[in-house]
Amino acid sequence: MKQRLGNIALLLGTLLVIFTSDRILLTKYPLPRWESDPVLHYKLRPGTYSWGKKYERKAIYINRFGFHDDDFSENKAEGELRGLIVGDSIVMGHGVTAAETFANQLEKLLPGKVSGYKTYQVINSGVEGYSTFQYVETLKRSLKFSPDFIVVGFCMNDVTEPYMVNKAYGGSGLDYHGILQISQPWVAYLVNETGFGRFAIYIRGRITKKFASAEREARKEIYNVRKMTEFSQTDPVYIEAWKHVLNDLSETYELAGKEKIPIVLIIFPFTFQLGNEKLQEPQRILKQHAEQHHVSYLDMTEVVERLIVDGIPVSDLFLDGDHYTVKGHGVITNFLLQHLIANGIF
Repeated sequence: MKQRLGNIALLLGTLLVIFTSDRILLTKYPLPRWESDPVLHYKLRPGTYSWGKKYERKAIYINRFGFHDDDFSENKAEGELRGLIVGDSIVMGHGVTAAETFANQLEKLLPGKVSGYKTYQVINSGVEGYSTFQYVETLKRSLKFSPDFIVVGFCMNDVTEPYMVNKAYGGSGLDYHGILQISQPWVAYLVNETGFGRFAIYIRGRITKKFASAEREARKEIYNVRKMTEFSQTDPVYIEAWKHVLNDLSETYELAGKEKIPIVLIIFPFTFQLGNEKLQEPQRILKQHAEQHHVSYLDMTEVVERLIVDGIPVSDLFLDGDHYTVKGHGVITNFLLQHLIANGIF
């Protein structure tokens, strides 16, 4: 009996040491604001609060649903107009607060522009780094919020980024999010959510940086956004990439159609495309595909080009090559509202 109690005490003591060591490691290698997901690869960690590293270090609050948005009820209130915005870091609001994103700016404008509703809610489900295959899954999971309209934000790197990150496309399975892509949920948890796992990812990252940088750089050279804009219709690499993208968008449109929810596509350009028709083939592909599915679209390329002609500097609208300033989000808001009204979405 004493030996049995001693063994139990030893086991409990060992587990306590392991647990304590794990917690200590987490203070040195903390959990990122993303967490592992078997389908999405990663998602925003609910209830987290952090600060952006650039652009005035603005606060990033992630609500209980894993969105960079304010809190709201899962069940839509009676008489509420509810929209859902799906996309990547542009939608999420890279470099701006949740309140400054075009989703929340739109939410504030709606009461004065669209009558007949008691309350208004625009849900921002954007996540930095997401691409079209993740938009499909995000939409599937977000239909529980009963949106009255859906907006999909498309950025040019949606075509190329999966090939850098997603293992299914030959990517590394690990990027700046710090989440290692693993198909088995329990293994993914041990690796991504424990102190020992975070330490292992850190070591892996150091090794990868040292020995696999040449391979990664070569892949960057192949899956280059600027090259993609020039050779979307001629390079077999990009032709294949576009097949995946358009299939994902078709599934997204069909999901919305099945639920009888109007859907709108917003096309976000890179600044190097502005004023250069030769580099706007992706926009033409997206618009033609949307028309085939009877989906309305708003091309921010055309909007921004008109504003530049009117004398507004690019730096007033963009923080970098593709992300928008607060003023830029305001421009998106106004033109999106006009588009939604003009196309009878409300």
